[in-house]
Amino acid sequence: MPDEKQMWDVLRPVLSKARMDPVRVENPALPGTPDVNYIEGWVELKHADRWPPKGGPLRLNHPPTPEQRTFLARREHCGGHAFLCLRVGREWLLFRGHIAAQLWSEARAEPPAEAELRAAAIIVTSRPADLLPWLRGECK
Repeated sequence: MPDEKQMWDVLRPVLSKARMDPVRVENPALPGTPDVNYIEGWVELKHADRWPPKGGPLRLNHPPTPEQRTFLARREHCGGHAFLCLRVGREWLLFRGHIAAQLWSEARAEPPAEAELRAAAIIVTSRPADLLPWLRGECK
């Protein structure tokens, strides 16, 4: 079962090798602060064991909170790099902050389904190192 700690354990060496100086953040003073800070920005980590059957909604044990969605969208709106990284099984999906905020908006009746998540992700990969160009802002 992938969890945020396991995601961090995989991402930390990838980001460190790329000289991105990753730092795990737990910030009770400012709810909504993403899980990882690195030289170029922020990443919120989310996980699920597997895709739901028949393409149904992906119900996360800990979906993005309103504060997390606000942080990601606000930081991106101000010109920073802010992402939500979702790991489902062995797949890694990366979302821009404002897109993540929309996908998990409280206004939605259901969480997003697999097809919608795949379409909204800026990258879907089984290799975490493939996320680096996006996290650095090298890809648009």
